[in-house]
Amino acid sequence: MLQRRDFLKLAGGSLCLSALPGCGSQEAAVLSPSSGGSAAPPEGPQILLNRVLAFDEQGVAYLLEPSLYRLSRLDELGGVVWQLGDASTGQGIFNVPVNLESDHQGRLYVVDQGNAEIDGISDQGQPLAVIGRGQLRSLRDIAIELTQPLLFASEGAAHRIAIFTLDGQLVRRFGSKGSGPSQLLGPDGIDVSPDGLIHVVDRGNARVQVFTRDGQWLRSYGQRGSNLGEFNLPGALVISAAYQIFVGDAIDGFVTQFDDVGRPVSRFRPTLPDGRRIHPEHLHLAPAAGRKLQPSLGQAVQADLIISGSLAFAGA
Repeated sequence: MLQRRDFLKLAGGSLCLSALPGCGSQEAAVLSPSSGGSAAPPEGPQILLNRVLAFDEQGVAYLLEPSLYRLSRLDELGGVVWQLGDASTGQGIFNVPVNLESDHQGRLYVVDQGNAEIDGISDQGQPLAVIGRGQLRSLRDIAIELTQPLLFASEGAAHRIAIFTLDGQLVRRFGSKGSGPSQLLGPDGIDVSPDGLIHVVDRGNARVQVFTRDGQWLRSYGQRGSNLGEFNLPGALVISAAYQIFVGDAIDGFVTQFDDVGRPVSRFRPTLPDGRRIHPEHLHLAPAAGRKLQPSLGQAVQADLIISGSLAFAGA
């Protein structure tokens, strides 16, 4: 069985998304390197427009379509195994689902932003426990620490992080509003690094904060500005097993890579083939190097960076 940290290793390769349900040519994309001496983008990142593609630890693909309130499990040919939450059929259970993660048993946890809750879903598409209902304010993102196991949720309007067990019990919270070393202002993207630390995008303070799983502040990296390693309005974050940190900026449109101690390495702007830029809103990583998919989904997947976003405003 593939473990989550195995398939989060970032390497070369490509993932063709044209076979995915509802996807057209506009979802295929290339990357445009930034100016100002930044390094070229890593090989293989792919873009989905207004959709989120994520994989569980077995390499099973799931497609989330926020505008359709729908989650689909895909087979290796890109076909639909099951769908859940299609409001057009009267089976809507989500209200603006924006992101998802999985645990070591293949269960899914959907960030239901409209309902401010986390919806547990089995790998067979059966609704499970709802986490955080009535306990979360302005839910932004989640991360799962499999070794404990724990679920971390960023609460933007409450300027804090909530910690739950995977069966939905609230363990504790940490964080408070402000700009001090351990304070948060609209926390957004969140992920767990290979050494078990919690990295939180401190959106309003234009930085990333690093905490222990108990909420003890350790350090931060990034600051407001327009140079490499600086942000305007950071949001999405993902960390590979090799401790490569990627942070998306929703305004500038950059995805910036940092090393394990928060030093900036490179940045790039996701750009569609016709030149239109993308606001990176969610970042995921594809399965482990060497895992084969059928030809209709493209070449063998080697843990590419997957960027989900919307079109940038004209002139951005």
